Amino acid sequence: MKAALLVVDMQKEFFQDKKCKDSLVSALEYIDYSIGVFRESENPIIFIQDKETSEEGFELYAELDIEDSDIRVSKFYSNSFWNTELEEHLHKLDIELVVICGFAAEYCVYATYNGAMERGFEPTILQHGIASSNQSYVGFIQNICSTTSITTLEYFLKGNKE
Repeated sequence: MKAALLVVDMQKEFFQDKKCKDSLVSALEYIDYSIGVFRESENPIIFIQDKETSEEGFELYAELDIEDSDIRVSKFYSNSFWNTELEEHLHKLDIELVVICGFAAEYCVYATYNGAMERGFEPTILQHGIASSNQSYVGFIQNICSTTSITTLEYFLKGNKE
């Protein structure tokens, strides 16, 4: 089963919000580590950016491990699949499993999780890799969705490559 990492709304503007910053910084460590795991196993990384930000705030957060070869998708809606080319990218790459991380747990992350499921993909949330302005939402989303640890991902992706 081929996997892709979907990094949702890890944009400059959200890191400037004091209510979100601690949660985002905490998730960033897990996200960047996972990006490395996906790169090493030659699985795609897709950065999804919300267009409903300021022009400067639209930029991805500088601390993210981003490469020119990574796919970028812009969106207007919480569900990263709605009126975007995300599904097309995933089909072209023969992706079956999508690992979702980023911001905001209760909005864009959860809507993207459901959007993936509705389109026949196997979605999972990166454990400790989602953020919110309200930390209780992070726990809630991790409890109601399929969640995968970095250790499990490493095992799966290394085994998948061999």
